[in-house]
Amino acid sequence: MPPSGEATIAIEWSLLTLSFFFVSLRIYSYFLRRTTSLIPELILIFSLAVETGCIICDTITYHLGGLTEYLSDVPDTLPLNKLDYVSSVLFYLGIFLPKACIVAFYYGLVPEISTRVRIALKLLTAYLVVSVMVIFLGLFVSCRPLSTNWSTGPDFCPFTTGAEFFEIHLAFDLSCDIMIFALPFFLIHDLKLHKRQKYTVYGIFLLGAITIAIGVARCISLNISPLNTPIYIWAAAEYCGSMIVVCLPSLKPLLKSLGISISSLTDRTRSKRTWVYDKYDSKKGPVQDGLATFVHATSLDGSQVELRKMEGGILKTSSVTME
Repeated sequence: MPPSGEATIAIEWSLLTLSFFFVSLRIYSYFLRRTTSLIPELILIFSLAVETGCIICDTITYHLGGLTEYLSDVPDTLPLNKLDYVSSVLFYLGIFLPKACIVAFYYGLVPEISTRVRIALKLLTAYLVVSVMVIFLGLFVSCRPLSTNWSTGPDFCPFTTGAEFFEIHLAFDLSCDIMIFALPFFLIHDLKLHKRQKYTVYGIFLLGAITIAIGVARCISLNISPLNTPIYIWAAAEYCGSMIVVCLPSLKPLLKSLGISISSLTDRTRSKRTWVYDKYDSKKGPVQDGLATFVHATSLDGSQVELRKMEGGILKTSSVTME
């Protein structure tokens, strides 16, 4: 049983909300460190705005009766055709924005990487630009006049909504993803990172395989299934998934700062207690009873300090841990 139009819209907005959450974390993480260019963040915000517009178009399509469970049941009306074309433009071009964000992130590492990796990065950038240009020409130039893309008459141009254009877009989409997420495996060798840090970065970028898998699933769904609503879900999952994957590498500083904050609350504990003690004279023995205030503190590096307030002064005991 395919998901209903209402369920499809609910899933799309849920995915978009999740994307908003991760993008917000990335922006907050940027303002915590402010050591990199703002360009990747601006691209990501624009990407989020484009995906929001795409899902708004899908929501309007649902209210106009176009989000049917089967492709054969979609009515052929001018408003729905226009919405379908606008949504396609937003998706086909917008899906390359998260890729551009990652490439911009790579350029922030250029001073630290080798010449051969810089050359590979420039070739990747050129390929990404060519991909966007080909898709742009397919959307706006292949069918003239432009109104034939949404016409309900015999002059309708099916290229932008047909299988051929979809396959062209998918080829550029997946090839860009493969190259983008393969580049770090060559780049990391040229960075001065500890082995554990390298494994962490490898794991983060391997998540890019999720985006590739979703793209393949969307292709299979469109080519072998007569269902309509799963196409919308797969498209939203690919777009939102790509944005989330883009955000993950930049969240490590935020998680680290949160970890330090939690540690500072748990490790830097202070206990203040009152002790009863006997003053002791080496010649006379115990002289009198008294009170001592004991304060204990542990720092983040494991060092300890003890203060004992006694009659006539304060006794300080320090234990320093060095690595």
